[in-house]
Amino acid sequence: MVPDTPSATPVSITQSLSALRLEHAHLIEEHGADRAALRRCQAELADAQTREVDARATADTLLHAVRAAEDRATRAERATVRSEREIGFLQALNVSSCQCHLSFLNPFILHRLGELRKRRSCARFGSHRPGQ
Repeated sequence: MVPDTPSATPVSITQSLSALRLEHAHLIEEHGADRAALRRCQAELADAQTREVDARATADTLLHAVRAAEDRATRAERATVRSEREIGFLQALNVSSCQCHLSFLNPFILHRLGELRKRRSCARFGSHRPGQ
């Protein structure tokens, strides 16, 4: 049993008790610092996860836009190739045909050639979009 009076408590016990109290205070301070660091790390993790979600959404949006642009470009190229083939066919038809037999077609052929040339020149400069 420990005596009630301070003078009766041995010095070694008082020193040990003081050392234990200091160690306890140090551990409590260290624990508080560790908890604060943990909260900071958790907040940084939450921010990083939010940024990751945003980055993934942006990447998905950009990927979709790239695919759509590639599809538009492919359709425009195909339309240009078709138009060029049609122009070649019409030019060959116009050259090889006898004026007397196809005289009624000439205005149509000339009109169609003009339309196709206009479409081809617009497609080369990107102002023509198929399907519009």
